Amino acid sequence: METFKSRLQELLSAENLTVPAFAIELGYDNPEKIYRLMRDENNKPSFDILQAISNKFVNWNLNWVVTGKGNKHLTPVTNGSSETIIGSNQPEPTPANSLKLSPKLSATPSPTPKNREYTPSNNNSFVNESSLIYGAKAPQIITINEHGIDNIVYVPVKARAGYLLGNGDQEYISDLPTFRMPGLNHSTYRMFETEGVSMAPTLSDRDRVIGQWVENFDNIRENRIHVVVTRSGVLVKRVLNRLKERGKIYLKSDTISHRHDHPIIEIDPEDIQELWYVNMKVSSDLSEPAEIYERVSELELNQQLMMKKLGIETPRLKQKPSNDV
Repeated sequence: METFKSRLQELLSAENLTVPAFAIELGYDNPEKIYRLMRDENNKPSFDILQAISNKFVNWNLNWVVTGKGNKHLTPVTNGSSETIIGSNQPEPTPANSLKLSPKLSATPSPTPKNREYTPSNNNSFVNESSLIYGAKAPQIITINEHGIDNIVYVPVKARAGYLLGNGDQEYISDLPTFRMPGLNHSTYRMFETEGVSMAPTLSDRDRVIGQWVENFDNIRENRIHVVVTRSGVLVKRVLNRLKERGKIYLKSDTISHRHDHPIIEIDPEDIQELWYVNMKVSSDLSEPAEIYERVSELELNQQLMMKKLGIETPRLKQKPSNDV
């Protein structure tokens, strides 16, 4: 049965748009409103969304998009003068086969942005989003499935060097594994493999983290873990946003025992190519709690020995009078 969702998917497919790109076309910074419509067949679009579609996609019959009635497209024709009439061999669109929400509606079709590349490949498609918003901070290539939903691209450690050089290369991205995961359908996500112990005990070596694309530095979540893709590397760190105070972003590690090997890193915002907020991890580290406690105890012991070497007095247990006879 044809629904608003299926007709909206047809519109996106015809315009070569992903859901995030469609949301941007409508003037939304976040595609959540559109994803909400796509998730449930019974969800209905708000007036604001319909008005935005009417204003932006003027060659589509909004009445067909909403109800399925009438022709899909409104064909611009002329009446022999300089005046342009919307309709198909008719002097004016009628309520029976068209829907008009705003006087801003014009007969000029909404062009597909020139920077967007769309090439089908099996069941996945590739969309170049490099210049839509926020410059190089947007993921340059994303992959979508046959329903127009973004896939999650997996970047293992071995692929990091290539990712830095080829994250705008459709052929390179197509060679990386992609997958979908329940609950991660409302934004653009990417998975990265971690390396080393700098984020222990939060993240272990070879853990995998899934990050949600951060489209604006104002949306950085203070002291939370992010994947920061710079010109020189891929870093998984906690982020401190000090752009307003110092014009810098700082990255810090969680490790205590190896803190001296992983100092705080200062980064200029223009050096960041991509930024992903980590909201999920996949780990094979199933250590027992006792193991973790032993590690903490060892860290405390090392701290005490270090303080002793530095001549710093450590707290001692006060002796109580013995009641033994």
